[in-house]
Amino acid sequence: MANPPYNLDTSNPADGSLGNAFPGNERTFRDNANSYLNTEHDINTGYHKFQQLTTANKNALGSPPSGMVVFDTTLNQGQYNSGTSGAPKWVALVPFEYNGFNRQAGNYSVVAGDQGKVITNTGATGATTITLLASGSAGLVDGWSCSFLTVANQTITLAANTGNTFALSNGSIPTTFLVTSQWTLATVVYDATAAVYVLFVGTGASGITTVLTQNMNYYVNASTGNDNNAGTNAAPWLTLQHAWNWIQANVDFNGFVITVNCTGIFAAGLAANGVMVGNTQGAAGITFLGNTSNPAAVTVSDVNSFAASNGADLTVKGFQLTASGSVGGTGYCLYAANGSYLVFDSIYFNTANKSFIYASAGGAVNQVNAGSHKVLGNAISFIHADPFGQIVISSVTANWAAVTFSNPIFFSDQGNVQIESWTMTGSTGNAITGQQGHTQNCGIINTGGSANNTWPTPGATSFPPGSTIGTSASNGFFD
Repeated sequence: MANPPYNLDTSNPADGSLGNAFPGNERTFRDNANSYLNTEHDINTGYHKFQQLTTANKNALGSPPSGMVVFDTTLNQGQYNSGTSGAPKWVALVPFEYNGFNRQAGNYSVVAGDQGKVITNTGATGATTITLLASGSAGLVDGWSCSFLTVANQTITLAANTGNTFALSNGSIPTTFLVTSQWTLATVVYDATAAVYVLFVGTGASGITTVLTQNMNYYVNASTGNDNNAGTNAAPWLTLQHAWNWIQANVDFNGFVITVNCTGIFAAGLAANGVMVGNTQGAAGITFLGNTSNPAAVTVSDVNSFAASNGADLTVKGFQLTASGSVGGTGYCLYAANGSYLVFDSIYFNTANKSFIYASAGGAVNQVNAGSHKVLGNAISFIHADPFGQIVISSVTANWAAVTFSNPIFFSDQGNVQIESWTMTGSTGNAITGQQGHTQNCGIINTGGSANNTWPTPGATSFPPGSTIGTSASNGFFD
């Protein structure tokens, strides 16, 4: 059997003497080449001291075996080789060890000795920049970490420095975040293999938010995405809902705009609920963008396709929509209620169990440009405005298939519908099956004409389209 790759040596490493000259309860183990194994063990107490090396000497070891343990005197840290002898990767035995406080008051450049420390900015308010170590810096090893304890109402910018990038544990890649609550903790851990600082931030009450300093793009892919991804072009999210939820929870728009670029066939729609922090642009502040040249390439099929409520503002462009819901507030391709504002452009309306477009209770659905749309399939109605809902579609080209509506095509019950300057192609006038429209309870449908509540006789080119004439009741008005 081969000898083990080390010898038991009773010599005193300090003076070279042998045997009894060195305390009899201590033994030094060295490998045959005397290159990397030099540890001491007390056979009485069981105490064991691993090889102590500076970072430079540790990195200079020749083919250290996987699992080898050393004590790095530069970092004051125990480490082991989690890699191979040919490609060693030194990892801290306790990667998140606490090493005391480093109190600062303002901008600060991190040093290797901050490993394990909590850097505080107790006296700083406003903006603070923390510059992290550059890739290749002495002491910056895999698992190197430090934390930051910040005060309220402080904007923190982390500078990753040359050769490094950022990742984020909860799926974004910011370098700037706003602390809105007192004593928020953020921790960075260095991944040497990828040259990436992974940033862990508090959630919920921590109040951490990415503050935009420029317009931003995020990405969603219904085929290749994952909601644990970062939302980048290379690592897109999977669902529209996650995109909205994550942005709402993590981003301060700061007056800038966000485009969510969408690709694929989506089996789940978006229920946008509530406002976005720092969105001063209204619906233009966030756009879900499909394919405006070919909306059929990006489809959304759900109980509602896009629904906005409780003050949510957004723009939707370049999608083909199907709404399959039949109960409650579902069955709509585009839905806005409770003070929300939904703007659309370049939409193909496939089918809807209720209406293609719906607004109520202070909600509004408007067309953003003089765009082109298609109506491909059947629905109960095309437009439905309930009390205090507003729908405005003007200067539009709409290509209609020979579709059927079981209720009035345009309907307003104490709502406001503006459908001016339409150009209809495909099926027109009475080739569309259904009643032209109906107004009631002071509801308005305005086509920009002077009909004075007289609906047009259905014909090949009549507008609104429909096979039977529209009606008005209870002070409803058509013009």
